[in-house]
Amino acid sequence: MSSLNGISSNDYSYLFSSAANKKTTNNSADKTGIIGMLGDYSSIRNGSYGKLLKAYYAKQSSEKSGSTISDDAKKAYSMVKNNAADLEDAAAALSSESLYKQGEYEVTGSDGKKTTSEYDYDKIYDKLSKFVDSYNSLLSSAASENATATNNIALRMVGTTATNVYELEDIGVTADSDGKLSIDRDKFNQARITTIKSLFQGSGSYGDVTSSRASMMNSIASNKLGSETYSSSGKKSSDTLDTLYSATV
Repeated sequence: MSSLNGISSNDYSYLFSSAANKKTTNNSADKTGIIGMLGDYSSIRNGSYGKLLKAYYAKQSSEKSGSTISDDAKKAYSMVKNNAADLEDAAAALSSESLYKQGEYEVTGSDGKKTTSEYDYDKIYDKLSKFVDSYNSLLSSAASENATATNNIALRMVGTTATNVYELEDIGVTADSDGKLSIDRDKFNQARITTIKSLFQGSGSYGDVTSSRASMMNSIASNKLGSETYSSSGKKSSDTLDTLYSATV
């Protein structure tokens, strides 16, 4: 995948290996400590943010010196915008209560065999697969060297996944060293519906925060593509967004 302005996959790997090394117990005290170790702190300690910000501001300075962005940047930001919208839709689908309606359903295993369940695991799996595909596509496009204004948010999106790595593993979703997600169908079929719902429903859930990251990238990409607005002080909306999202590091 594209790296975040030269940040190698080892930086992603560091986030997830930290989680794996700390998976010794499941109590709340350990979980709080793990979350503190993951995400932003791990990236800061590893130097990811420092390298990212240097490249980010260097690229931003060169972009703002001209009146328009390059054709390559336009293509990159168009991909970010489309992929971000897809991820927002996928997260919204997984948050819908109707998706978890109880009844009598067939569940398909990875071998094609069917069993019965009180929840429609096949339908939920389809929605989760779309989320994973959209997530991976957005991560690739937002990490592009031609879409540097979204690099910072992409890195934070990976950090959000890292802080939820155990719960995601419980529903069969894992991340590789590049930060890309994948699903184990059989493990997903054994997941508790309560775990899936806790990940994707409610304010502050993994799905909600990830959707917010996608929305940020969508806004940045839209402004970079030319839909500029100005505040009463005369500042461009893209400049305001850049400052706001950089300040969240």
